Amino acid sequence: MEQIQQYRQPLVTATGIFLGFMLKFVTEWMPISFVDNKIRDSIVAAGTLPSIALLVVVLYRILRLVEPERQLEFYKTTLHLFIIGISLPFFSMVVIMLRKLVLVLT
Repeated sequence: MEQIQQYRQPLVTATGIFLGFMLKFVTEWMPISFVDNKIRDSIVAAGTLPSIALLVVVLYRILRLVEPERQLEFYKTTLHLFIIGISLPFFSMVVIMLRKLVLVLT
């Protein structure tokens, strides 16, 4: 674990913080979701649910011990999953903003 040890704790912390924000958002969003704007809420759900799932996988992977010969490859894959996991909600927000812009301009 010496190769990636200095990166483990920051990734655990960042994943935990982001996962906490996502779960807090979902608990506040769920009671009012799919009432007024089903398309917008579907886009939010499509970005949020896979994001939470990926972040849980990242947390599991980074806390798991792997064989020394596979550490670097394993960490790189975990980091890619983390980046995808934190990017999904932002991409869904961009889609919602673009959709709203198109609706306003038409």
